[in-house]
Amino acid sequence: MYLFDYYHAKVTGEKYSDLPWAFVYYGPYCSEAMRRIDEAVRRGDINKNTFDSKFDIDKEYSIFKCYDDDAASIGEKLNIIVVSKIQWAIRRFGDDTAELLDYVYFDTEPMHGAKKGNILDFARVTKFEAPKEIKKRPLTKDEIQKAKELISRMGKKYDEGKKLLAEEDARLSRFKADSYSKFIQFINDAESLPSFSGSAKIETQ
Repeated sequence: MYLFDYYHAKVTGEKYSDLPWAFVYYGPYCSEAMRRIDEAVRRGDINKNTFDSKFDIDKEYSIFKCYDDDAASIGEKLNIIVVSKIQWAIRRFGDDTAELLDYVYFDTEPMHGAKKGNILDFARVTKFEAPKEIKKRPLTKDEIQKAKELISRMGKKYDEGKKLLAEEDARLSRFKADSYSKFIQFINDAESLPSFSGSAKIETQ
């Protein structure tokens, strides 16, 4: 939730939520955020699954999932850049809490210079730089003609390759059919194995 507020500030200049994040112990914390999560779990808005930590036998961790019929429409209203940054953070830090804490502590501006107990100032967040506009020059008639010729040659090569592939598939199909027919004919023409009767005795020394 902190990272969502952080990335939202990086994109828009302000937090997404009104949560008062503070520097507590090892990084950003907000008791109000935890209270809202617990309320959502009690209401059944999100599911909570708790597991034993693989790093400490005395600790647990929880995974929260939301199965909302309106999740898709809600997601469409969120800033796509913010969502993509959150997805990146999940992929990178999903199973490494220590690295996540280092990233939050050293690489997010509200934590820079903050003292324990202080409310974090998101006004210190530097917005992402807008991508520079690439100026395009108009193509000359000669360049347009060359581009058309190149596209035409590529199209012909594609058609030729498609034709060769179809011919190869047909050849393989005929080969498989002919081989199968010859095998069946071989089985039908083969002499039957002689039959045996009686008993056999094996002597050992």
